[in-house]
Amino acid sequence: MKATINIVKISPKQAEEMLGTQVREQRPLRDLHVQTLARDMKEGNFRLSADAIVLIKGALANGQHRMWAVVEANSPQ
Repeated sequence: MKATINIVKISPKQAEEMLGTQVREQRPLRDLHVQTLARDMKEGNFRLSADAIVLIKGALANGQHRMWAVVEANSPQ
């Protein structure tokens, strides 16, 4: 398997689109975590990390909390 890594800015619309593709095997959504991330995004305290957003065959496999936070914050990240 060949992996490709890109650093990109995700808009709220793109985050919603990714969330519509997410795989079922993700852990349950934790609303408090989403709210904490969204607050950090709104305040400009959310930073690039080594934890990647993972798409497998176009489906969101890792990153649902961050994608929901982008939507909630209504702020590209």
